[in-house]
Amino acid sequence: MGLALQETQLADLLRLVADIKIVKFHYVGWNECIGSFMSTMGPESFFKILPMRLCDHDFNSLQYAQESKSYLLPVIQKYLKRGDLAFFVQYFMPQINQLDEVRKQCLNQRNPNYSLVKAKKYETLIVQIWETAHIFCRFNSARLLESFSSMLPYLEAMVNKNVLGLNAVALRIFSEMISHCRNTPVVTDQIKKTRTGLQRIAPDYIKGLS
Repeated sequence: MGLALQETQLADLLRLVADIKIVKFHYVGWNECIGSFMSTMGPESFFKILPMRLCDHDFNSLQYAQESKSYLLPVIQKYLKRGDLAFFVQYFMPQINQLDEVRKQCLNQRNPNYSLVKAKKYETLIVQIWETAHIFCRFNSARLLESFSSMLPYLEAMVNKNVLGLNAVALRIFSEMISHCRNTPVVTDQIKKTRTGLQRIAPDYIKGLS
């Protein structure tokens, strides 16, 4: 009961802090405060309270970052302390796919939504999401192999075709996963299976490094 009450209070406080209209002078301190919540709560609990809705708001709005919660992407890179690759796949991959679909529409000159400027903004968001993925590879997961396997088609395209200029980002994700599977002190069945999978794709990975 006490723990549940504490979590409820933490969630209410996070909502309160996130709703503050911050002036530029206080943004860094406010951002650090939001990051502390993320470090304490972990991504799953945190994003239940502050869900990202990157495609649900007008890019032209001056409040886009606040309304869509896109400002949280850099916060992940700096403050995420507990992660699960399964969460990244479940929560962020659908958003990547949605953003990429809209980006492609914006690049189609026959589409009424044609806009190179908006296409570039969607691309930037996709890149920012992928730049957080390596952090989620630092932790054990009950669905590690399944989650990493579902990312492979995307990563292989990034490595071999440099999709959206993400070659280096994909290689970092591979490196982080290899490092975690090699060095984690807690060797679960998922770690063993993921190690085997990584060994099978090692030649392709090494080819991408050259």
